[in-house]
Amino acid sequence: MATLYQIYSPMDTLRRHVIEMKTTWQADDSILLLGDTAMFIDWFGEYLSDVDIRGVSAIYALKDDIDALPESIKSQIDLARFTDMLTDSDWVALCSSTRIDKVVTISL
Repeated sequence: MATLYQIYSPMDTLRRHVIEMKTTWQADDSILLLGDTAMFIDWFGEYLSDVDIRGVSAIYALKDDIDALPESIKSQIDLARFTDMLTDSDWVALCSSTRIDKVVTISL
């Protein structure tokens, strides 16, 4: 069983939220970056390394959140760093799967 961490964070609190996530992190947990947080995927990856979070099963973003970003920003995001872009129905299926036993939201 694993945890899905949902993170919604502006850039100025993202590192602190990664540090908070570390306190309960277990290998094979997954992460969903919500809203504008997906813009910070490169920094997020660095912060995971800085606080020594290992064994990330997947990093997701919601397709609607990515689509809502301005093209000038979206074109600068390395979307390949995400395991997948989830639709609402994908998110529901993931959260109700036997693989995920809890969802933790860390925000603002």
